[in-house]
Amino acid sequence: MNQVHKAAAAFLLCAVAVNAADQGVVVQGWLPEESAQLDWGDGYAGPKNELWNDCFLAYEMFCGRPGMDSAHDRIQMLWGKGYDYRRENDDRYNPQLRFQNQGITSITDDSACIATVEAAFASLAGQMGPSDTLFCFTWGHGGCGCGRAG
Repeated sequence: MNQVHKAAAAFLLCAVAVNAADQGVVVQGWLPEESAQLDWGDGYAGPKNELWNDCFLAYEMFCGRPGMDSAHDRIQMLWGKGYDYRRENDDRYNPQLRFQNQGITSITDDSACIATVEAAFASLAGQMGPSDTLFCFTWGHGGCGCGRAG
C-alpha cells in the first residue's frame, strides 16, 4: 500500500470515528523548546503551521457534522501554551472566521501540557457513560523529555 492509500485510509477511519463520537479531545503534543525562545504567537513560521492545521481540521471535522453547531462544548482543544495559533493572511485555519456564525472566537481550551491532558481525560471519565464514544486526535512525536515515560 503506497503513502497516498495509507493517508486516504487514515482519513476515512478518522471520519468514521468522528461521526460516531459523543465527546472529543484534540491534543497537540509538541511544544517549542523554551531555551530557543520560540513562542506560539504570530511570526514564527516553523512546523507549527502544519501542526495547527491538522489539529484545526480534526476539531472542524468534529464540529462540522450535520446538526452539530453546538458541538464546541463537547470537544476540548489542548494546544501549545493554551491559545490559538494565528498566522497573518491565513483565513482558512482561523477559528474567528470559520466559526463566526456560531460566535466562536477561539477553539483552544487549554495548553497541551501533561497536567491539562490528564485533567481533560479525568473530567471526561466522569461525564461519559458506558454507551458514549470518544473521538481523540493526537499530534506529536511521543516522549516528553521530562523524566516520565512518554
